[in-house]
Amino acid sequence: MKRVITGETVAKEKKAGRTRIPAPRGQAVITPSAWAKARELGVSLDRAAPADESAVREKSARARPPKAGGGAALERPREEAGTCARVVDASGLVVVRGKSVRLGRFAGAGEERDVRLTDVVTGRDRSPMTAGFMSWRRDDSFPWTLDYDEVDHVLDGVLQITIDGRPTRLAASSWPR
Repeated sequence: MKRVITGETVAKEKKAGRTRIPAPRGQAVITPSAWAKARELGVSLDRAAPADESAVREKSARARPPKAGGGAALERPREEAGTCARVVDASGLVVVRGKSVRLGRFAGAGEERDVRLTDVVTGRDRSPMTAGFMSWRRDDSFPWTLDYDEVDHVLDGVLQITIDGRPTRLAASSWPR
């Protein structure tokens, strides 16, 4: 069962003298009122995994699959960070300069795939949502499980998302460009 963190939760924690609330991704749901109250009271909502879990994740990320037929381990695909120009004002509003976005290589999709990604708004911005840009070819499709909220806007092609076993196909927007 996930922990739900509300504005009231944040106020109680602050009153008790705590300025950091653990809220690991996949283990906690943070309401919009909680984000607002945390910002107002100067409380941080820590989305990092607990130390023991992150150590397990780090260890599994370092593990390398063996080459076919045994032998030496394969090199992990190189991750390249994406970049963008951002301006964040005192209210937390994030403005991203669209033409500044440069997609990095997303190694998590697999060594043989050319998937590009740049996150522009994340939990580091104290946002309850994540936003970014991602690009791949049909041949580079891959499974992906999210443990956070995300908005997807399809600019070109088709995106298929499966939620609770139900596939949904999202086509490129028909909005004028």
